Amino acid sequence: MEKDLLDGVQRLQEAGVQFGDLRRVERSTEWIIAKGERIDTHDVSDELGVCARALVDGRWGCAAGVLSGSDDSVRLAEQAVAQAQRRVRIEGAADYQVAPRATRGEWASPMREDPALVGDAIKIDELLACTAAMSAEKGV
Repeated sequence: MEKDLLDGVQRLQEAGVQFGDLRRVERSTEWIIAKGERIDTHDVSDELGVCARALVDGRWGCAAGVLSGSDDSVRLAEQAVAQAQRRVRIEGAADYQVAPRATRGEWASPMREDPALVGDAIKIDELLACTAAMSAEKGV
């Protein structure tokens, strides 16, 4: 993955952008589906993706996607550059100044409890209890 990201950054540099970056994105998804009083589906999936940004003549271009091959970061970098270039052709160049230093950061949620750490039994019990409560209502 790291080489793929470096290849994408290289492509941004070759394109001569004012600014460009690639960010790795990790996404976990969980689906629990109840049908009546039973669990019908319980699926957990993880995906890795990349978000590419490019600044060309003061116009931003962005592209993002799930990684499925070794050239995905390069492809997304090229798409971000192409989008920025299209914006320049349509909207004209703009004066946009980029901060002089790179930064690294981390996003954190204000949630007190990470939902990903809640046990399956608790999630399933809560879902079935809610389903039963809804089913007890007239007209539902």
